Amino acid sequence: MKPFATIQELKKQLALREISGDELIAFYHQRIKKYNQKLNAFVEVFASVNRMTNAPSSGLLDGIPGVIKDNINQKGHIASCGSSILK
Repeated sequence: MKPFATIQELKKQLALREISGDELIAFYHQRIKKYNQKLNAFVEVFASVNRMTNAPSSGLLDGIPGVIKDNINQKGHIASCGSSILK
């Protein structure tokens, strides 16, 4: 899998079942683990996939891994707003 694929390329691979959603998540999770110590881009990486599995697929971003900025409050997760004081 290419690390810099477009959303359209990933959606096509998912639709053709060339890759699974789990494989896609695992691929990017491995890249985060490999590069985050140097880049320090992620405060926290969620281990679970949060997707409505019973809902029909819709929208361009459905099935595409994403990130949430650390200034968005989520129950049980860090919201540091980029400040080490709030970690």
